Amino acid sequence: MMNALEALRRDLSSDEERSRPFVTVTFAQSLDGSIAAAPGERTPISGNESMVLTHQLRAMHEAILVGVNTVISDDPQLSVRLCAGSNPQPVVLDSSLRIPESCALMTSSTCKRPTIMTSRAVSSEKRRKLQVLGATILQCDENEERKGLDLKNVLFNLRQYGSVMVEGGREVISTFLRSDFTDRVLLTIAPKFLGGMSCYSGGAPEERGRGHPKLQICCLETIGGDIILLAKPEPRELRTMPRLEKLAMAARRVHLGEKLPRGILITLDNALSTDSLRDTSTNGGNHVEDLVR
Repeated sequence: MMNALEALRRDLSSDEERSRPFVTVTFAQSLDGSIAAAPGERTPISGNESMVLTHQLRAMHEAILVGVNTVISDDPQLSVRLCAGSNPQPVVLDSSLRIPESCALMTSSTCKRPTIMTSRAVSSEKRRKLQVLGATILQCDENEERKGLDLKNVLFNLRQYGSVMVEGGREVISTFLRSDFTDRVLLTIAPKFLGGMSCYSGGAPEERGRGHPKLQICCLETIGGDIILLAKPEPRELRTMPRLEKLAMAARRVHLGEKLPRGILITLDNALSTDSLRDTSTNGGNHVEDLVR
């Protein structure tokens, strides 16, 4: 059976046409879903073997993205050190340009200088100071519904990179998982309990209970005692719909000649695998296209 790293490498090498980078969200958590003992506290979670896997993942991607809170609390290098491979381009989401000028990404000789995604409202003086230190500043649209940058515009500005690894922190991970811009999730689960900060925030109160991500597991393995899970998120537009409504929606779109995204077709084909739903398809077909033949 293909392991998670091999499966992800295959997915990354796909020749599927894209208007944005391939996005892999990756993080480590304890059995109780904690990613840190407390907010802002750096907490080692996974084992040494899993750390090597993290660096292999970095080497597989062209860019690596974190939020500015991760830079402030962890001061990461975001480089490849535990395996062979090239360093990805560091990308920092920082709508107010709070990144410390003394952080490793801005000062270390072993780090690539970051690309900082910020809002259009930041002062030109702040931008110039960071640019003098070697950072690239890209101004992006802000999200109209909630605080932060618009992910669609962020990824449009990163379109020169074929793949982006999202490594943290909590709000960035949660925002990507709630969006429709995550292609794979690689989760490391350590066999321990922390009772700390949850890996996932549910968003605004009015959003809770609606549209949360569901995952289709692709690979499951253990490395050095940690559980490694590779999964595909269900497309956002399908998350709150009853199964038959999903099928009807897809049938209408196919009937109108629309080419559905592969992720939606996979999800709907899986839904048709039950006997009760297979009986609703014509001629005994068990693919969504059969519903309109």
